[in-house]
Amino acid sequence: GVTITCRKTEMQIDVEREVLNGFKPIHLRLNNRSCIATANETHFSLVAPLMGCGTDSSHTNEAVVYSNNVQEDEVDFEGVITRMPELLIPFSCYYTKEGVTSTFGIIPRKVTKRCVCVI
Repeated sequence: GVTITCRKTEMQIDVEREVLNGFKPIHLRLNNRSCIATANETHFSLVAPLMGCGTDSSHTNEAVVYSNNVQEDEVDFEGVITRMPELLIPFSCYYTKEGVTSTFGIIPRKVTKRCVCVI
């Protein structure tokens, strides 16, 4: 249900709606809160520029690994901030110095529920 596409200047993650049943695109984001999902009838999609949206990079002698996370955002209903069950889907693209790319690190997991209420 999850597909990663590694491109020259960006990574894209597509998650089947069935995997994230009940979520809305506006509640899904990358590490940077301003980078939110788009959706069609079957998938949520998020595009992470290699140099933006909170994408991290690590370098070795052989390669560069770019990583980001799909997360859920806080929901504000009439001054009360609530959180749905927290979601974290880490994803990465591996770029060798020869230009070969691959994906790894796709392990969706739910974290405990939290509620932060403002009265």
